[in-house]
Amino acid sequence: MIFVRAFDTLRRNPSLLLYPALMDSAGLAAGWLAVGFIGTSQISVKLILDMGLPSLGHLINVPIIMNSPDFLSRHGGGPVIGLVTLLFLLLTALMQGGYIASLDKALRGERRSFRQFLKDGRRAWVRFILFYIIVALAKTAATTLLVLIFGAVGLFASLVLFLALRIRYIYLELAMVVDHLNIDTGMRRSRFYWKEAPAATAAVVGIYYAVSALFSLLLHAFWHPLVLWAGVWLYAFVMTAVQLSFMLIIHRVREDE
Repeated sequence: MIFVRAFDTLRRNPSLLLYPALMDSAGLAAGWLAVGFIGTSQISVKLILDMGLPSLGHLINVPIIMNSPDFLSRHGGGPVIGLVTLLFLLLTALMQGGYIASLDKALRGERRSFRQFLKDGRRAWVRFILFYIIVALAKTAATTLLVLIFGAVGLFASLVLFLALRIRYIYLELAMVVDHLNIDTGMRRSRFYWKEAPAATAAVVGIYYAVSALFSLLLHAFWHPLVLWAGVWLYAFVMTAVQLSFMLIIHRVREDE
């Protein structure tokens, strides 16, 4: 079973969850220092549109984690906060490549080190910076256009559009790293992995969204500093296993080529 091997790989490589957990912990601490602990308990779910390096910033509607674009758009007006948030986002782009490459190496049983992590991160760094800029501009442009045409319904339409694109190109970030591809060829490769393993991919996608939605619901409902701190580590653990499951599918497809 894919998930059994994924959790077994994570058990043998526990350092994999340190990268996202420490990054989120730093972003959370920096956010609290900058704006305090804001937000209140609510019933809310934020659907995840990101792959690769897990972050609670992908799940919560309150801009409290500094390594999140939402924090920059809501609190980045001042020069100091804006600069620090931008540095966090650049660091996230660097860590994305290192994290994904580490998942790949862990499944291959290859030796990993922090130096190799940084090397892998630097190799894909510029591509991920460009990728995040393109995605941010596309989201803004598409949402604005749909709202202008359809009004409030346009917000829902934009969510459906980006959710569909996310699922269709679920392997994009992984392919950009393990196959050393740019964005457009990575999109084609992502469709290829879907086509070659539709049942396994659909199963992992279902788990991916079920787990992330449950985390999002619980974090919003039990909004508290201790819950967020615990959520950082628990989410890093569970979602790293899910990311390993996607990577396992990639390995199996590549073996059959």
